[in-house]
Order: sequence, then C-alpha cells, then structure tokens
Amino acid sequence: MNHKISRAIVDMAEKYDAQVIVIEKLDGIREHIDWSKKMNWKLYNWGFRQLKNFIEYKAHSKSIAVRRVYPQYTSQVCMDCLGKN
Repeated sequence: MNHKISRAIVDMAEKYDAQVIVIEKLDGIREHIDWSKKMNWKLYNWGFRQLKNFIEYKAHSKSIAVRRVYPQYTSQVCMDCLGKN
C-alpha cells in the first residue's frame, strides 16, 4: 500500500512540475489517535516511516526535494496570501 501511495504522490508532483514535496513530521502521531477501535488499529499499524522513506526515495530519483514540516497551523495558512485564517 505504501508503494502505491508514494508513487501516486510523486507522480502528481511530477505532473505539476513541483520542485518540492512537503510532508508533515508525524512523530508521536500514535499517541493522538482516538477514533473507533478498528480505525485506531489500522492507523497504529500503518508504517508512517516506511511511507516517508518511499516518498523520499522515489522523489529523489525524479530530482524532487522532500521537506518535512511540523503540522501545527499548516491547515490554517492561506495558500494565496500565506496569512493565517
């Protein structure tokens, strides 16, 4: 599954001629999971680090940089003016 997801991400970046793929730093994400028992189990067992490594490997083979950012406030920034909503 991580191979398919990482390939789709890198293919989309390549399609739009992106120079950088930005991903969240997912450190400690398992401590914040509190959904249904089934969804918690799926997310807890998902290989986040493996997905990151696959994205980095595939992106670098296409000369696309990968940057990791902390997730705080990322969904509150307007992509047009870079101001907070």
